Amino acid sequence: ALHTPPPGYDQASGWPAEDGVVLSQTSALTSTLLEFALRRSGWPATAVNWLAQGLSDELRADDPALAQAIEARYMPLLLQADAGQVLWPVEQMPNGYELSGDKRELWAAQAWAMTYYLLQTGGWAALRQPSLATADAWRTALLDPWRAAAQGIQDTLAQRSQAVLSQDKEAFLSTVDATNPVFYQEETHWFEDLLSHPAEAFSMETQLLSLQGNQASAQLTMKYRLAEAGSTLDTVSWRGRFVQRDGHWLYADVDFAEEHSEHFILQYTEPAQGSYARQLLSEAERAYAQISSDLDFHPAQPVEIKLYYQSDLFRTSIFLSMPQARGWTEPGESIKLNTEEWDVASPVGAGRIIAHELAHQALFARGVQHDGVHEGTSQYEAALYDPQWLAQQVGKWRQQVYDLVRSQRPITLATLTNWRELRKQDPDLIYTVGWDTITYFRRRFSRDTFLEWLDLLGTE
Repeated sequence: ALHTPPPGYDQASGWPAEDGVVLSQTSALTSTLLEFALRRSGWPATAVNWLAQGLSDELRADDPALAQAIEARYMPLLLQADAGQVLWPVEQMPNGYELSGDKRELWAAQAWAMTYYLLQTGGWAALRQPSLATADAWRTALLDPWRAAAQGIQDTLAQRSQAVLSQDKEAFLSTVDATNPVFYQEETHWFEDLLSHPAEAFSMETQLLSLQGNQASAQLTMKYRLAEAGSTLDTVSWRGRFVQRDGHWLYADVDFAEEHSEHFILQYTEPAQGSYARQLLSEAERAYAQISSDLDFHPAQPVEIKLYYQSDLFRTSIFLSMPQARGWTEPGESIKLNTEEWDVASPVGAGRIIAHELAHQALFARGVQHDGVHEGTSQYEAALYDPQWLAQQVGKWRQQVYDLVRSQRPITLATLTNWRELRKQDPDLIYTVGWDTITYFRRRFSRDTFLEWLDLLGTE
Protein backbone atom coordinates (compact mmCIF):
# COMPACT_ATOMS: atom_id res chain seq x y z
CA ALA A 1 0.00 0.00 0.00
CA LEU A 2 0.97 3.66 -0.35
CA HIS A 3 0.29 6.06 2.48
CA THR A 4 1.62 9.05 4.35
CA PRO A 5 3.69 8.07 7.42
CA PRO A 6 1.74 7.40 10.64
CA PRO A 7 2.86 8.89 13.99
CA GLY A 8 6.26 7.59 14.91
CA TYR A 9 7.24 6.96 11.27
CA ASP A 10 7.49 10.59 10.11
CA GLN A 11 10.87 10.19 8.38
CA ALA A 12 10.40 6.57 7.30
CA SER A 13 10.54 5.34 3.70
CA GLY A 14 8.36 2.37 4.61
CA TRP A 15 7.02 0.29 7.49
CA PRO A 16 5.52 -3.18 7.95
CA ALA A 17 1.79 -3.76 7.79
CA GLU A 18 -0.32 -6.81 8.66
CA ASP A 19 -0.09 -8.36 5.19
CA GLY A 20 2.35 -6.29 3.22
CA VAL A 21 4.61 -3.27 3.10
CA VAL A 22 3.51 0.38 3.28
CA LEU A 23 5.62 2.95 1.40
CA SER A 24 5.93 6.71 1.77
CA GLN A 25 8.91 7.21 -0.57
CA THR A 26 11.10 5.13 -2.79
CA SER A 27 14.60 6.55 -2.55
CA ALA A 28 15.78 3.79 -0.22
CA LEU A 29 13.70 1.00 -1.73
CA THR A 30 13.73 -0.98 -4.95
CA SER A 31 11.37 -0.41 -7.84
CA THR A 32 10.24 -4.00 -7.34
CA LEU A 33 8.88 -3.17 -3.90
CA LEU A 34 7.19 -0.07 -5.28
CA GLU A 35 5.52 -2.05 -8.05
CA PHE A 36 4.48 -4.63 -5.47
CA ALA A 37 2.83 -1.90 -3.38
CA LEU A 38 1.01 -0.52 -6.41
CA ARG A 39 -0.35 -3.96 -7.31
CA ARG A 40 -1.53 -4.45 -3.73
CA SER A 41 -3.25 -1.06 -3.99
CA GLY A 42 -5.31 -2.39 -6.93
CA TRP A 43 -3.56 -0.81 -9.91
CA PRO A 44 -3.74 -2.76 -13.18
CA ALA A 45 -0.57 -4.51 -14.29
CA THR A 46 -0.37 -2.31 -17.43
CA ALA A 47 -0.10 0.84 -15.28
CA VAL A 48 2.10 -0.42 -12.45
CA ASN A 49 5.34 -0.23 -14.43
CA TRP A 50 5.10 3.37 -15.62
CA LEU A 51 3.45 4.59 -12.43
CA ALA A 52 6.32 3.15 -10.36
CA GLN A 53 8.78 5.01 -12.59
CA GLY A 54 6.80 8.24 -12.33
CA LEU A 55 6.52 7.97 -8.55
CA SER A 56 10.23 7.33 -8.23
CA ASP A 57 10.97 10.59 -10.07
CA GLU A 58 8.21 12.57 -8.40
CA LEU A 59 9.22 11.57 -4.88
CA ARG A 60 12.82 12.53 -5.61
CA ALA A 61 11.46 15.93 -6.61
CA ASP A 62 10.91 16.82 -2.95
CA ASP A 63 14.33 18.43 -3.38
CA PRO A 64 13.64 21.69 -5.33
CA ALA A 65 16.93 21.41 -7.25
CA LEU A 66 16.10 17.85 -8.31
CA ALA A 67 12.55 18.87 -9.23
CA GLN A 68 13.93 21.57 -11.51
CA ALA A 69 16.42 19.15 -13.05
CA ILE A 70 13.71 16.54 -13.73
CA GLU A 71 11.45 19.13 -15.34
CA ALA A 72 14.28 20.50 -17.48
CA ARG A 73 15.21 16.97 -18.54
CA TYR A 74 11.72 15.73 -19.46
CA MET A 75 9.59 18.64 -20.68
CA PRO A 76 11.57 19.44 -23.86
CA LEU A 77 11.40 15.73 -24.77
CA LEU A 78 7.65 15.68 -24.26
CA LEU A 79 7.07 18.82 -26.32
CA GLN A 80 9.14 17.43 -29.18
CA ALA A 81 7.41 14.04 -29.01
CA ASP A 82 3.98 15.65 -28.90
CA ALA A 83 4.80 17.68 -32.00
CA GLY A 84 5.94 14.47 -33.70
CA GLN A 85 2.83 12.59 -32.50
CA VAL A 86 4.88 9.78 -30.92
CA LEU A 87 3.53 9.94 -27.36
CA TRP A 88 1.68 6.83 -26.14
CA PRO A 89 -2.01 6.76 -25.19
CA VAL A 90 -2.29 5.91 -21.48
CA GLU A 91 -3.70 2.45 -22.11
CA GLN A 92 -0.87 1.66 -24.56
CA MET A 93 2.08 2.62 -22.38
CA PRO A 94 4.69 -0.12 -22.95
CA ASN A 95 6.73 -1.95 -20.34
CA GLY A 96 9.75 0.22 -19.59
CA TYR A 97 11.96 -2.82 -19.07
CA GLU A 98 11.56 -3.63 -22.78
CA LEU A 99 12.78 -0.23 -23.97
CA SER A 100 16.24 1.31 -24.28
CA GLY A 101 17.96 4.49 -25.43
CA ASP A 102 15.80 7.41 -26.57
CA LYS A 103 12.55 5.44 -26.33
CA ARG A 104 13.30 4.51 -22.71
CA GLU A 105 14.02 8.16 -21.90
CA LEU A 106 10.78 9.33 -23.55
CA TRP A 107 8.86 6.60 -21.70
CA ALA A 108 10.30 7.80 -18.39
CA ALA A 109 9.39 11.39 -19.27
CA GLN A 110 5.79 10.49 -20.06
CA ALA A 111 5.57 8.28 -16.97
CA TRP A 112 6.67 11.22 -14.82
CA ALA A 113 4.25 13.62 -16.56
CA MET A 114 1.20 11.38 -16.13
CA THR A 115 2.10 10.63 -12.51
CA TYR A 116 2.66 14.31 -11.81
CA TYR A 117 -0.76 15.10 -13.27
CA LEU A 118 -2.48 12.41 -11.20
CA LEU A 119 -0.91 13.76 -8.02
CA GLN A 120 -1.67 17.38 -8.91
CA THR A 121 -5.34 16.69 -9.58
CA GLY A 122 -6.08 14.03 -6.97
CA GLY A 123 -3.29 14.29 -4.42
CA TRP A 124 -1.74 11.23 -2.86
CA ALA A 125 -5.24 9.89 -2.24
CA ALA A 126 -5.43 9.21 -5.99
CA LEU A 127 -2.93 6.39 -5.55
CA ARG A 128 -5.32 4.56 -3.24
CA GLN A 129 -8.19 4.83 -5.74
CA PRO A 130 -6.90 3.14 -8.91
CA SER A 131 -8.29 4.93 -11.97
CA LEU A 132 -6.82 6.16 -15.25
CA ALA A 133 -10.05 7.79 -16.41
CA THR A 134 -8.57 11.31 -16.51
CA ALA A 135 -4.89 10.50 -17.06
CA ASP A 136 -4.90 11.43 -20.76
CA ALA A 137 -5.76 15.02 -19.81
CA TRP A 138 -2.12 15.51 -18.74
CA ARG A 139 -1.20 16.70 -22.24
CA THR A 140 -3.48 19.73 -22.11
CA ALA A 141 -2.67 20.50 -18.48
CA LEU A 142 1.13 20.27 -18.78
CA LEU A 143 2.11 20.77 -22.40
CA ASP A 144 -0.17 23.61 -23.47
CA PRO A 145 1.22 26.17 -20.96
CA TRP A 146 4.78 25.13 -21.83
CA ARG A 147 4.11 25.36 -25.53
CA ALA A 148 2.63 28.87 -25.15
CA ALA A 149 5.51 30.05 -22.93
CA ALA A 150 8.13 28.61 -25.29
CA GLN A 151 6.55 30.43 -28.23
CA GLY A 152 6.28 33.67 -26.26
CA ILE A 153 9.95 33.55 -25.27
CA GLN A 154 10.95 32.73 -28.84
CA ASP A 155 8.99 35.77 -30.04
CA THR A 156 10.77 37.96 -27.49
CA LEU A 157 14.19 36.74 -28.62
CA ALA A 158 13.27 37.27 -32.26
CA GLN A 159 12.34 40.86 -31.43
CA ARG A 160 15.63 41.37 -29.57
CA SER A 161 17.61 40.00 -32.50
CA GLN A 162 15.85 42.23 -35.00
CA ALA A 163 16.28 45.25 -32.73
CA VAL A 164 20.03 44.60 -32.45
CA LEU A 165 20.46 44.38 -36.22
CA SER A 166 18.31 47.44 -36.93
CA GLN A 167 19.67 49.36 -33.90
CA ASP A 168 16.16 49.98 -32.60
CA LYS A 169 16.71 50.87 -28.95
CA GLU A 170 13.03 51.24 -28.05
CA ALA A 171 12.13 47.83 -29.50
CA PHE A 172 15.07 46.23 -27.71
CA LEU A 173 14.31 47.69 -24.29
CA SER A 174 10.65 46.70 -24.61
CA THR A 175 11.85 43.08 -24.30
CA VAL A 176 13.55 43.77 -20.94
CA ASP A 177 11.96 43.44 -17.49
CA ALA A 178 11.95 47.08 -16.34
CA THR A 179 11.00 46.27 -12.73
CA ASN A 180 14.69 45.70 -11.92
CA PRO A 181 16.30 49.13 -12.45
CA VAL A 182 19.86 47.79 -12.16
CA PHE A 183 19.38 45.18 -14.86
CA TYR A 184 17.44 47.62 -17.05
CA GLN A 185 20.35 50.06 -16.84
CA GLU A 186 22.79 47.30 -17.79
CA GLU A 187 20.71 46.38 -20.82
CA THR A 188 20.50 50.07 -21.78
CA HIS A 189 24.29 50.45 -21.68
CA TRP A 190 24.68 47.13 -23.53
CA PHE A 191 22.54 48.38 -26.40
CA GLU A 192 24.09 51.86 -26.50
CA ASP A 193 27.50 50.29 -27.12
CA LEU A 194 26.07 48.79 -30.33
CA LEU A 195 25.75 52.30 -31.75
CA SER A 196 29.57 52.48 -31.81
CA HIS A 197 30.18 48.77 -32.41
CA PRO A 198 27.24 47.47 -34.49
CA ALA A 199 26.56 43.79 -35.04
CA GLU A 200 26.71 42.46 -38.58
CA ALA A 201 25.06 39.17 -37.55
CA PHE A 202 23.01 38.39 -34.45
CA SER A 203 20.59 35.58 -33.55
CA MET A 204 19.29 33.79 -30.46
CA GLU A 205 17.97 30.27 -29.93
CA THR A 206 16.12 28.96 -26.88
CA GLN A 207 14.90 25.84 -25.13
CA LEU A 208 12.46 26.23 -22.25
CA LEU A 209 13.73 24.55 -19.07
CA SER A 210 11.26 25.48 -16.33
CA LEU A 211 7.88 27.15 -15.98
CA GLN A 212 6.22 28.27 -12.75
CA GLY A 213 3.26 30.57 -13.35
CA ASN A 214 4.63 33.79 -14.86
CA GLN A 215 8.27 32.81 -14.21
CA ALA A 216 10.35 30.76 -16.64
CA SER A 217 13.95 29.81 -17.34
CA ALA A 218 15.40 28.79 -20.68
CA GLN A 219 18.68 27.70 -22.18
CA LEU A 220 19.82 30.50 -24.47
CA THR A 221 22.34 30.45 -27.28
CA MET A 222 23.51 33.73 -28.77
CA LYS A 223 25.46 33.92 -32.02
CA TYR A 224 26.93 37.22 -33.16
CA ARG A 225 29.55 38.87 -35.31
CA LEU A 226 30.50 42.52 -35.03
CA ALA A 227 30.75 44.67 -38.16
CA GLU A 228 34.47 45.23 -37.63
CA ALA A 229 37.49 43.99 -39.58
CA GLY A 230 38.65 40.61 -38.35
CA SER A 231 35.47 39.81 -36.39
CA THR A 232 34.40 36.17 -36.24
CA LEU A 233 31.07 34.51 -35.53
CA ASP A 234 31.06 33.84 -31.78
CA THR A 235 28.65 31.75 -29.71
CA VAL A 236 27.69 32.09 -26.03
CA SER A 237 25.22 29.88 -24.13
CA TRP A 238 23.66 30.35 -20.70
CA ARG A 239 20.52 29.78 -18.66
CA GLY A 240 18.32 32.89 -18.70
CA ARG A 241 15.30 33.95 -16.69
CA PHE A 242 12.04 35.38 -18.09
CA VAL A 243 8.95 36.91 -16.53
CA GLN A 244 5.53 37.32 -18.13
CA ARG A 245 3.95 40.76 -17.79
CA ASP A 246 0.79 41.92 -19.59
CA GLY A 247 0.87 38.82 -21.80
CA HIS A 248 4.49 39.32 -22.91
CA TRP A 249 7.55 37.34 -21.87
CA LEU A 250 10.39 39.68 -20.88
CA TYR A 251 14.07 38.88 -20.42
CA ALA A 252 15.03 39.25 -16.75
CA ASP A 253 18.77 38.44 -16.72
CA VAL A 254 20.82 35.30 -16.18
CA ASP A 255 19.03 32.75 -13.98
CA PHE A 256 20.87 33.67 -10.77
CA ALA A 257 20.54 32.37 -7.22
CA GLU A 258 21.10 34.91 -4.43
CA GLU A 259 22.86 35.40 -1.10
CA HIS A 260 22.41 38.57 0.98
CA SER A 261 24.43 40.56 3.51
CA GLU A 262 23.96 43.99 5.09
CA HIS A 263 25.16 45.98 2.06
CA PHE A 264 25.16 43.46 -0.80
CA ILE A 265 23.04 41.12 -2.91
CA LEU A 266 25.36 38.49 -4.38
CA GLN A 267 24.08 36.56 -7.40
CA TYR A 268 25.57 33.34 -8.78
CA THR A 269 24.59 30.53 -11.14
CA GLU A 270 26.41 27.38 -10.07
CA PRO A 271 25.21 25.55 -6.91
CA ALA A 272 28.86 24.88 -6.04
CA GLN A 273 29.38 28.66 -5.83
CA GLY A 274 26.99 28.92 -2.87
CA SER A 275 29.62 28.43 -0.16
CA TYR A 276 32.08 30.60 -2.08
CA ALA A 277 29.38 33.29 -2.33
CA ARG A 278 28.93 33.36 1.44
CA GLN A 279 32.70 33.70 1.95
CA LEU A 280 32.81 36.41 -0.68
CA LEU A 281 30.11 38.45 1.06
CA SER A 282 32.34 38.67 4.13
CA GLU A 283 35.17 40.06 1.98
CA ALA A 284 32.72 42.41 0.24
CA GLU A 285 31.62 43.84 3.58
CA ARG A 286 35.28 44.43 4.47
CA ALA A 287 35.73 46.27 1.16
CA TYR A 288 32.57 48.27 1.82
CA ALA A 289 33.83 49.39 5.24
CA GLN A 290 37.05 50.65 3.65
CA ILE A 291 35.49 52.44 0.65
CA SER A 292 32.65 54.01 2.64
CA SER A 293 35.18 55.38 5.14
CA ASP A 294 37.92 56.49 2.75
CA LEU A 295 35.77 57.81 -0.12
CA ASP A 296 32.69 58.77 1.91
CA PHE A 297 30.50 56.48 -0.21
CA HIS A 298 27.16 55.35 1.26
CA PRO A 299 24.81 53.95 -1.41
CA ALA A 300 21.12 54.08 -0.55
CA GLN A 301 20.41 50.56 -1.85
CA PRO A 302 22.29 47.26 -1.46
CA VAL A 303 24.99 46.82 -4.08
CA GLU A 304 24.43 43.91 -6.48
CA ILE A 305 27.36 41.62 -7.25
CA LYS A 306 27.06 39.13 -10.11
CA LEU A 307 29.40 36.16 -10.46
CA TYR A 308 29.98 34.73 -13.94
CA TYR A 309 31.57 31.30 -14.31
CA GLN A 310 31.98 31.77 -18.09
CA SER A 311 34.41 34.43 -19.29
CA ASP A 312 32.48 34.90 -22.55
CA LEU A 313 29.19 35.33 -20.72
CA PHE A 314 30.77 37.85 -18.35
CA ARG A 315 32.21 39.81 -21.27
CA THR A 316 29.12 39.80 -23.50
CA SER A 317 26.81 40.66 -20.60
CA ILE A 318 28.63 44.02 -20.55
CA PHE A 319 29.04 44.75 -24.29
CA LEU A 320 29.45 42.62 -27.38
CA SER A 321 32.63 44.64 -27.99
CA MET A 322 33.95 44.23 -24.44
CA PRO A 323 37.52 42.88 -24.09
CA GLN A 324 38.24 40.34 -21.38
CA ALA A 325 38.48 41.64 -17.80
CA ARG A 326 38.25 40.56 -14.17
CA GLY A 327 35.55 42.94 -12.99
CA TRP A 328 33.23 45.68 -14.22
CA THR A 329 30.73 48.29 -13.13
CA GLU A 330 29.12 51.39 -14.60
CA PRO A 331 26.77 54.04 -13.16
CA GLY A 332 23.62 52.41 -11.84
CA GLU A 333 24.87 48.89 -12.57
CA SER A 334 25.91 45.87 -10.55
CA ILE A 335 29.50 44.81 -9.90
CA LYS A 336 30.31 41.94 -12.26
CA LEU A 337 33.08 39.45 -11.54
CA ASN A 338 34.63 36.95 -13.93
CA THR A 339 35.30 33.89 -11.75
CA GLU A 340 37.30 32.17 -14.51
CA GLU A 341 40.13 34.62 -13.83
CA TRP A 342 42.60 33.05 -11.40
CA ASP A 343 42.69 35.93 -8.91
CA VAL A 344 38.88 36.01 -8.63
CA ALA A 345 38.80 32.35 -7.67
CA SER A 346 39.79 33.13 -4.06
CA PRO A 347 37.51 35.22 -1.81
CA VAL A 348 40.37 37.61 -0.93
CA GLY A 349 41.27 38.11 -4.59
CA ALA A 350 37.64 38.71 -5.47
CA GLY A 351 37.29 41.02 -2.47
CA ARG A 352 40.15 43.13 -3.80
CA ILE A 353 38.37 43.46 -7.15
CA ILE A 354 35.14 44.36 -5.34
CA ALA A 355 37.06 47.13 -3.55
CA HIS A 356 38.31 48.28 -6.98
CA GLU A 357 34.79 48.32 -8.44
CA LEU A 358 33.26 49.95 -5.35
CA ALA A 359 35.76 52.77 -5.79
CA HIS A 360 34.45 53.20 -9.34
CA GLN A 361 30.92 53.46 -7.97
CA ALA A 362 32.05 56.03 -5.39
CA LEU A 363 33.56 58.18 -8.15
CA PHE A 364 30.50 57.79 -10.37
CA ALA A 365 28.42 59.04 -7.42
CA ARG A 366 30.61 62.19 -7.36
CA GLY A 367 30.17 62.69 -11.12
CA VAL A 368 33.78 61.82 -12.05
CA GLN A 369 34.07 60.52 -15.63
CA HIS A 370 37.86 60.66 -16.16
CA ASP A 371 38.99 57.06 -16.77
CA GLY A 372 42.54 57.60 -15.58
CA VAL A 373 41.35 59.04 -12.26
CA HIS A 374 38.87 56.19 -11.96
CA GLU A 375 41.41 53.44 -12.52
CA GLY A 376 44.10 55.13 -10.45
CA THR A 377 41.78 55.61 -7.47
CA SER A 378 40.40 52.09 -7.82
CA GLN A 379 43.89 50.57 -7.89
CA TYR A 380 44.85 52.68 -4.86
CA GLU A 381 41.85 51.35 -2.93
CA ALA A 382 42.51 47.76 -4.05
CA ALA A 383 46.07 48.11 -2.76
CA LEU A 384 44.79 49.39 0.60
CA TYR A 385 42.50 46.38 0.78
CA ASP A 386 45.24 43.85 -0.02
CA PRO A 387 48.74 45.11 0.94
CA GLN A 388 50.28 41.73 0.14
CA TRP A 389 49.06 42.02 -3.45
CA LEU A 390 50.49 45.55 -3.64
CA ALA A 391 53.87 44.27 -2.48
CA GLN A 392 53.81 41.73 -5.32
CA GLN A 393 52.83 44.30 -7.96
CA VAL A 394 54.58 47.53 -7.00
CA GLY A 395 57.94 46.66 -8.60
CA LYS A 396 56.31 45.93 -11.95
CA TRP A 397 54.20 49.09 -11.78
CA ARG A 398 57.17 51.28 -10.95
CA GLN A 399 59.15 49.80 -13.84
CA GLN A 400 56.31 50.50 -16.27
CA VAL A 401 56.18 54.13 -15.13
CA TYR A 402 59.97 54.49 -15.40
CA ASP A 403 59.95 52.99 -18.89
CA LEU A 404 57.18 55.37 -19.94
CA VAL A 405 59.07 58.41 -18.65
CA ARG A 406 62.27 57.35 -20.44
CA SER A 407 60.34 56.77 -23.67
CA GLN A 408 59.27 60.45 -23.61
CA ARG A 409 55.84 59.44 -24.89
CA PRO A 410 53.28 62.17 -24.10
CA ILE A 411 51.16 59.99 -21.78
CA THR A 412 50.15 61.34 -18.37
CA LEU A 413 47.11 61.04 -16.14
CA ALA A 414 45.62 64.06 -17.92
CA THR A 415 45.70 62.26 -21.28
CA LEU A 416 44.25 58.96 -20.03
CA THR A 417 40.65 60.10 -20.26
CA ASN A 418 39.19 57.13 -22.18
CA TRP A 419 40.37 53.52 -21.83
CA ARG A 420 39.08 52.66 -25.31
CA GLU A 421 41.52 55.12 -26.90
CA LEU A 422 44.59 53.30 -25.58
CA ARG A 423 46.72 51.35 -28.00
CA LYS A 424 46.28 47.59 -27.78
CA GLN A 425 49.81 47.21 -26.43
CA ASP A 426 49.18 49.78 -23.67
CA PRO A 427 46.17 48.45 -21.71
CA ASP A 428 48.01 48.49 -18.36
CA LEU A 429 49.14 52.11 -18.53
CA ILE A 430 45.81 53.51 -17.38
CA TYR A 431 46.18 51.43 -14.19
CA THR A 432 49.87 52.01 -13.50
CA VAL A 433 50.04 55.71 -14.38
CA GLY A 434 46.72 56.25 -12.62
CA TRP A 435 47.86 54.42 -9.48
CA ASP A 436 51.23 56.21 -9.42
CA THR A 437 49.62 59.65 -9.77
CA ILE A 438 46.85 59.07 -7.23
CA THR A 439 49.30 57.54 -4.76
CA TYR A 440 51.50 60.66 -5.05
CA PHE A 441 48.48 62.93 -4.65
CA ARG A 442 47.28 61.10 -1.56
CA ARG A 443 50.72 61.17 0.05
CA ARG A 444 51.40 64.80 -0.84
CA PHE A 445 47.99 66.15 0.15
CA SER A 446 45.30 65.18 2.65
CA ARG A 447 42.39 62.83 2.11
CA ASP A 448 39.97 65.78 2.43
CA THR A 449 41.85 67.65 -0.29
CA PHE A 450 41.66 64.59 -2.54
CA LEU A 451 37.88 64.33 -2.04
CA GLU A 452 37.48 68.04 -2.78
CA TRP A 453 39.49 67.54 -5.99
CA LEU A 454 37.20 64.64 -7.00
CA ASP A 455 34.17 66.88 -6.43
CA LEU A 456 35.71 69.51 -8.70
CA LEU A 457 36.34 66.91 -11.40
CA GLY A 458 32.73 65.79 -11.07
CA THR A 459 31.45 69.29 -11.84
CA GLU A 460 33.49 69.76 -15.02
